[in-house]
Amino acid sequence: KGKRRKGGGSGAILAVDFFVLSEAAPEVAWLFYYPFVFVIAFVVLNITVAIIGDSYSTIKKRQDPEDKDFFDGAPSERRAGKVTSLWHQLTAGFWRRVASLRGTQDSMS
Repeated sequence: KGKRRKGGGSGAILAVDFFVLSEAAPEVAWLFYYPFVFVIAFVVLNITVAIIGDSYSTIKKRQDPEDKDFFDGAPSERRAGKVTSLWHQLTAGFWRRVASLRGTQDSMS
């Protein structure tokens, strides 16, 4: 006999074995096993899509510059007060870094 799993969660799902069911009742094993697997896969997929959708809506709300309470963009977006492109953020950060390095080199000499 197989190892007995304790507790719920994935152990309960993995404990369902088609071959054990088919030994007990070969005519109806598929009637219980395949719908169970299909329903569990559908539930897991639904939960995954719900998590992704919730995260997406939270991120989009944080990117809305009209909503000052939740606007949490990149520093360049907060300075600009609007959503900026990735290219704008990279070039602005690069030139700020160059300017700070020039200022540091001038003060070191």
